[in-house]
Amino acid sequence: VSILLYALCTVAYAKPSLTIASGNFAPYFKEENVDGDGYFDLILLKVLRQEGYKDIKLVLLNNEAIKRYFVNGVADIAINYTAKPPANSFSSAYRVTFLNRVIMHNSKWSVGIKNLNDLNGLTLASFTGASNLFGDEYKAYTKSSSITYFETENQQALNKLLHKKKIDVRVGDYLMFYRHTVHLSGLDPND
Repeated sequence: VSILLYALCTVAYAKPSLTIASGNFAPYFKEENVDGDGYFDLILLKVLRQEGYKDIKLVLLNNEAIKRYFVNGVADIAINYTAKPPANSFSSAYRVTFLNRVIMHNSKWSVGIKNLNDLNGLTLASFTGASNLFGDEYKAYTKSSSITYFETENQQALNKLLHKKKIDVRVGDYLMFYRHTVHLSGLDPND
């Protein structure tokens, strides 16, 4: 799964300032009430400053809002854009990737899971837009009656639901799971 970076070429070159619609979850993006800057934000800001842009506004948004800002021309650049890009946009040749995984509690039955159908009967949850990001097979599976599935923008809540065994499976980035589990809750990510 890749983060796509898009820029509306005509708008980006015509304006001396840039508005960036960016993700809103640490550690990849800056997150409100969380110390530090996001890794991907830092990379993008450094490149843009090296290219001479000085007036850069970073707007922290969930995935759906990133799409709205970009498609409606409110943002010149979208990072973590999970939708099909508009025809008049430019996709970066460079990609930064997440370590998306199926994350669940270790148990006798979890050892035998090899494909999606092995998750039948379970409750799965992921981040907003995941069903559109992981391919047609995943998207169809999330709509099947064999599982209970939902998406949310609050990935910390997903971790809590998994640790409290309110969901069976969390689909998403392992580093975010690990960071939230170890650094924010003090729990052991191997449990």
